[in-house]
Amino acid sequence: MKIAERLELAEQSLNRVLEFFPRVDTKASFIAALNTGMLALIAINVNLEDVTTYCIAIPGGAAAILLFGSLFYVYKCQFPQLKGGAKSKVYFNEIAGRIESEFIDEFLAESEENYLKDILGQVWRNAEILKQKFNSMKTAFILTALAMAPWFVFLACVAALHSKLLLS
Repeated sequence: MKIAERLELAEQSLNRVLEFFPRVDTKASFIAALNTGMLALIAINVNLEDVTTYCIAIPGGAAAILLFGSLFYVYKCQFPQLKGGAKSKVYFNEIAGRIESEFIDEFLAESEENYLKDILGQVWRNAEILKQKFNSMKTAFILTALAMAPWFVFLACVAALHSKLLLS
């Protein structure tokens, strides 16, 4: 296979990996909004006296802990570890660390073979970052799902004990 064909395939691979980033970021936004809404409902429906009421305090506390844990993993998804790609002329984090004129000179002096290796390194590095993001989102989804049962119990107990509408 000619170098031009390998470069084209490498760039297609990079684009394919990059297409997954908006998907995981959309999921992160959804989970962050859901968690925030669930925490808000806990906050507006709890009174200081409820701390001593076990059917409210335990499920409410459990749900809040799980939701904050989920938000932590959403944060990790939104801000993954970016180290790596040393001296790359394609990896944005490495490019940004250079002086503009040095980057341009280094890029223009690059051979096709080295550029191909750099592109393939970028495919690998972005796949690694994407894996971190998906793993964080998986954990965030699981924690949010686990929070739903105690959250529903909390809301039911608050409604029963306070005899009020959940949003009032």
